[in-house]
Amino acid sequence: MVGFELDPCKVHGEGGELVAAGHVRADEDGRLTIEAPRYSGGSLWPGDAVVVVVASPLRGEVTLDAKVAVSAPRRIEVVDLRMREVEQRRGAVRVPVTDPVRFTHVIVDGEPRPLDPPLDTLALDVSAYGMRFRADEAVPLGTLLVGELPTSARPVPVVAEVLRHEPLRGATAHGCRFVDMAEVDVEALFRWVTERQRQILAEKRNAV
Repeated sequence: MVGFELDPCKVHGEGGELVAAGHVRADEDGRLTIEAPRYSGGSLWPGDAVVVVVASPLRGEVTLDAKVAVSAPRRIEVVDLRMREVEQRRGAVRVPVTDPVRFTHVIVDGEPRPLDPPLDTLALDVSAYGMRFRADEAVPLGTLLVGELPTSARPVPVVAEVLRHEPLRGATAHGCRFVDMAEVDVEALFRWVTERQRQILAEKRNAV
């Protein structure tokens, strides 16, 4: 699973009152360590039930039920994490890429049919939930394209549903969402998007 390290978060008491705000310093083995600069350490005790709301740029706003393991000035550790709710956003950090992507099949009546020739495209940006790609000709809206995204760990199989078109430098950009993805492949995309985002941020810092 993708961790919550460095993601902003808030800790609420059972009654909904805000107890602390900060960010996740560590997410390991079912335990979140939360750094909360203004927390005095006296509002919570080990064993207290709390609600942790994490603003994850990838998963959206994630609400977790948890129990306090450690309560100290500027630090709270919680365990027994149980996911209550995920409010999905366009999640969806969307990172720019310039990778060739080949779609080899199209889904028709629920069955994959080979594309002859395959559709060669250039990916423009990718999130864990969708992508944009550039193609010479417009693909009809609603088309389900089958291909693979070349992530750093392994090729990730995707079915991309074409939702919109826009002209782009003599070609057509296509906005797509991914459908019917296996959880293991969603997680692989989360990890790759996170990795790519960090690379981009590091490059920007180094350029200053």
